[in-house]
Amino acid sequence: MITDSFARNFYNYTGPLCSSIDAAALLPNECELATSYGQTVASVAALVETVIAFFVSPLLGSLSDRRGRKCKY
Repeated sequence: MITDSFARNFYNYTGPLCSSIDAAALLPNECELATSYGQTVASVAALVETVIAFFVSPLLGSLSDRRGRKCKY
């Protein structure tokens, strides 16, 4: 589904859905490029998430040590 969206939006693909093409058949170049681009985007998003968690976790931990689980209710 993401591959189809990337193929149509970034590579101007107008053929059948990339996901509906038989696996034995040769994929159009636009579908292959979109698959590669989708994997790259997913990898970068996972890297960004990991880096943010690496830096934010100690901050949240120290805040939790200072404040604890004190409810204001």
